[in-house]
Amino acid sequence: MVAVETNDIVGHIAFVPISIDGCPSGEGITLAPLAVLPACQRKGIGSRLVKAGLEECKRLGYRFVVLVGHPEYYPRFGFVQAKSRG
Repeated sequence: MVAVETNDIVGHIAFVPISIDGCPSGEGITLAPLAVLPACQRKGIGSRLVKAGLEECKRLGYRFVVLVGHPEYYPRFGFVQAKSRG
């Protein structure tokens, strides 16, 4: 997915299918990368990309999303550290 302002791409988010031992194939997906041009940050573009991306993952039937990201940024979208899930 991309974010566009005045015909310019100002941000993007990608999701990649993953395989985790013990989980059926196709259950999970990885969020990576998420990027917004520095001049366009702090305008909610990244948040809108994450929310729209997660909605699409849910619509496609993915049961979970994993990522390696900033621990203060992603909890607002429901992400928790993996160790809390065992």
